[in-house]
Amino acid sequence: MSEQKMNSAEKGTATHAVMQNLDYQFVSSHEDIINQINSMVLKELITQEQGKAVNSLEIFEFCQSQLGQLVANSNQNLREVPFSYGVSTNEIYKDWVDEEEAVLIQGIIDLLLIDGDEVILIDFKTDRTGAFATSDDLKQEAIRRYGVQLDLYSKAIEAGMDKLVKAKYLYFFDGGHIVEL
Repeated sequence: MSEQKMNSAEKGTATHAVMQNLDYQFVSSHEDIINQINSMVLKELITQEQGKAVNSLEIFEFCQSQLGQLVANSNQNLREVPFSYGVSTNEIYKDWVDEEEAVLIQGIIDLLLIDGDEVILIDFKTDRTGAFATSDDLKQEAIRRYGVQLDLYSKAIEAGMDKLVKAKYLYFFDGGHIVEL
């Protein structure tokens, strides 16, 4: 039987699983990342196929980035935080003309850095970014694609945790782009 390659969504899921279980205190070399991924496979936190599909160099580059260092130096972080949040249709759809309805939003927030009454929100993206000529082009597309998502995450955090979201970041593994929204 021939092996099937993982598709982009499956690779994204694998990358998120690694980021959920990564020990940021042991990421000083690319080899450290590889060793942690291998350990995750042995502990059955990810499958062997997922371990092979993850780009360990991209993860190492995140750990070395300004944002990765912020995570490593944080006193408290929460990963893969599930949430439910009720919003009106007008909040989600600006052109909504019918009678206002309540919509239940559910999701999982990749990473929260907690500092007292404030939170930094980080969302990981495995999208390919090579089509964007400049970082401004990427930022505009990120806002278009993910702005509403991160705004809803922020509202859910502020309502559910009674903390202020002081910064929101997208991290694109492809190219190591940090986009602050």
